[in-house]
Amino acid sequence: MTLQGNVHVICDLHLKGASDPQFKHLQTWLEGIPTSHGLWILGDLFEYWLGGASMLDPEHAPVLELLLQRTQNGGAIGLIPGNRDFLVDDEFAIKTGVSIHPEGVSLDGPGGGWLLLHGDELCTLDKGYQRLRRVLRSRPVRFLVRHQPAFLSRALARRLRRASKKSVPSKDPAQMEMQPDEARSRARAAKAQTLLCGHAHRYRD
Repeated sequence: MTLQGNVHVICDLHLKGASDPQFKHLQTWLEGIPTSHGLWILGDLFEYWLGGASMLDPEHAPVLELLLQRTQNGGAIGLIPGNRDFLVDDEFAIKTGVSIHPEGVSLDGPGGGWLLLHGDELCTLDKGYQRLRRVLRSRPVRFLVRHQPAFLSRALARRLRRASKKSVPSKDPAQMEMQPDEARSRARAAKAQTLLCGHAHRYRD
């Protein structure tokens, strides 16, 4: 899949499941888009994703079915995991037909090369977050989360969210910004003229 032709990009829906009002909006929107149009999801499709525990959650079943219906009908979907759903894996890909790109992806598009990322990796001044990001994405932690009981995984997710919300007010806003130098460096390394990402979804003039 490229960014040539009709391609749609979404990110940061933070779906809690089929009962989330956002899901109905997503469903209606996707039903109005021809399957000949590509779709890229730049992370945080879910409020959190805990591997097998989330895969078996009845709340998530309609979301997975929506993605599968589209891919089975010929619609190409690419997903770059975000900080909330970085545990999407091969099982998710098989269940939905979605292609997963954990490290982002470089594509040909209008004006040359494009680099697609989630965006949290660009917040390099937030050292505490970047350390946590490395720990959570490490093989031991990923293995533990995938194999521990579902109730423990959900408790861990809630605890991390509470800790995150508590830490944000104490941080300098500039510390949490995406860093232009890091963005330019990654774009150069990917030979990309354009970088497209999500994550920092807040109002700006």
